Amino acid sequence: MQAFTQLIVADDAQVIQLLSWYKPLLALIGIIPFAWLASTKLEKDARYFNLSVQRWSTVHLCALLAAFAAILLIPNFWIGWPVEILILAGTAFAYWKYRDARVPSGKQFKLFDGSITAYMESRRHAKAAGRALLHFTDAKGKSRHAPPAEDPLAPVHTAVEAMLVPALSQRMSRLEIAVSRASVSVTGVIDGIKTQIDAPTQEMAVQAIDYLKTIAGQDVAEKRRLQIGTCKVEAGMARHDLRVLTQGSSGTMALRIDIDSAKRLQRGWEQLGLLPKQMESLGAFMQPGQGREGVIVVAAPAGNGLTTALYALSSHHDAYTCNIKTLERAIELRLEGVDQSAFDPSNTKIDFATALQTIIRRGPDIVLACDFTEPGAARVIAAGANSNMLHYAGCTSSSATDGLGAWMRGVGDPKLAAKGLRAIVVCRLARALCSNCRQPYQAAPDLAKKLGAPADKPLIIYKAGGRVEIKNKIETCPVCQGSGFLGQLGLFEVMIISSECRQLLLATDIAGAYQLSKREGNVSALAESALYKVREGVTSLEEVTRVLGGSKPASKPASASASPSAAPRTATTAQPGSALPPREKA
Repeated sequence: MQAFTQLIVADDAQVIQLLSWYKPLLALIGIIPFAWLASTKLEKDARYFNLSVQRWSTVHLCALLAAFAAILLIPNFWIGWPVEILILAGTAFAYWKYRDARVPSGKQFKLFDGSITAYMESRRHAKAAGRALLHFTDAKGKSRHAPPAEDPLAPVHTAVEAMLVPALSQRMSRLEIAVSRASVSVTGVIDGIKTQIDAPTQEMAVQAIDYLKTIAGQDVAEKRRLQIGTCKVEAGMARHDLRVLTQGSSGTMALRIDIDSAKRLQRGWEQLGLLPKQMESLGAFMQPGQGREGVIVVAAPAGNGLTTALYALSSHHDAYTCNIKTLERAIELRLEGVDQSAFDPSNTKIDFATALQTIIRRGPDIVLACDFTEPGAARVIAAGANSNMLHYAGCTSSSATDGLGAWMRGVGDPKLAAKGLRAIVVCRLARALCSNCRQPYQAAPDLAKKLGAPADKPLIIYKAGGRVEIKNKIETCPVCQGSGFLGQLGLFEVMIISSECRQLLLATDIAGAYQLSKREGNVSALAESALYKVREGVTSLEEVTRVLGGSKPASKPASASASPSAAPRTATTAQPGSALPPREKA
């Protein structure tokens, strides 16, 4: 019995070996696809072009039978299977040639129509994009794939990432690349403070500028003229808008990228940073009627929020009940309902003053001029400051007296300049304390008195921290990345021009007019605005001292937090020589 069982097992093993499981599968690999092709594609194609449907259906059926017979009747499977494939493939090839000779031009079958090449190319780009840290969308809204490794632009894209990724991760508002014959400088701006970034080689920097110009829709061949373009970039889950400005001169090239500039400029009247009494005094000139007329001069040093202040003041008016027009060098933010015009310096037939005069002649209610220091512009504004027309005129000046002097010189006629002048608004930007790591301390009594606090109550103010306690460990603040500051705020000085002050301006006594306004209480000084922000805890005394200058108060804090703090991040100053004009923004 045991021997019989072994024989049966042995016989079964031999049968299993003779009937290989993969051979029927190989046979069906050719038959099933051909049957599907003939019944679903080739028959419909023959009917559409009227190509003897019945005859070709018979041919396809005979080909299937012949292939099946070959696999069954030929003893050697490795001979019968290729014969099957040849029969089926030959039949399909015969139909292909038959129909291509009879169908209209352009309807022929194409074995390789470019789709495979396109697929392989897309795979290469997808692989490169997977390695890339930045993904661009150009000025036309088209996605720009990262170049594959074998592309000559691949190292250029890597160099751009090496400069732009730190700028995005460290909350920089601006990135500047300056290339000269002798050096390359890459500078970033974080909360108004400049810091150096590792620069590529001179050749690579030039290629990086051309690469970014292409993405921003600029003319790469144009090396001298100022060009402005836009694009978008994705870094991880974050998406940023980039405003790219390029310009050059003999032997130099410069590129500036403003990062999310529109978001930074979108500050309303309430978020501008004016003190309540400053808002009240300026609001008197903004009400419809006879009070809404004249000129309000807005001044700020370069990079201290001039554009933001001008936009916020003009957008405070209801654009749907009054006519607002602007003349700007470049429209950096579209204001809803406002008619904005960009001055074209390449048009030699119309200068800035003439373009401004054209706008004023249309009779708007509100006029914004980004710069009255252009020849003739201030005089045009002063002459147009008639009833029911309010002008906001900007200039890059650091104080109210400097702004007054620039206005008087620009108009050229003291009587005309003083007649319509209503106020001077001066803006400075200071860094705002990071609310996550700022450190409180009690101000000494004399310091609290200077800050305007009641004498019988302790005053708690704040200083920059930069470090926080996380799980019983002192670590760098993850919000501000150790700087102690997060964002910027505006400090303002507002000088209201009274009748007595106007008389002194007629005699060109600018300093006397300013002192008289202070005695009359018509000046809300920068220091007053700054100390108010310190008292509110939104900035520090050290930051105010840095921005406004002067020495620190002699008194020291009575007590301070025992938590260790890191010094505010220091930054090196960028090398001068950028060919781009400065842009003022918050």
